[in-house]
Amino acid sequence: MLNRLDKISVRQVLLACIGLVVILLAIGLATRENVADKPYLTIAGSGFIFNYRVADAYYGFTAIVEKPVRNYSRIDASYRPAFDLTRL
Repeated sequence: MLNRLDKISVRQVLLACIGLVVILLAIGLATRENVADKPYLTIAGSGFIFNYRVADAYYGFTAIVEKPVRNYSRIDASYRPAFDLTRL
């Protein structure tokens, strides 16, 4: 066993390391996801928040960042009612 280790040269170790890096890069490129196809955010959950003492109601949601966003970015959201409020 030790006789085999003596026969390995530095060149062979270097070529093996380069081959391993090439294989790992090929696997990484083959399995990578395109960031441009993802939306910026995905809604994880939402709900109404009621403060019955002062009669306030808020709507809140939890968002998961799917695409890189710059620091201190502002996200504007609008609420669309599911039904027409004028008919009530």
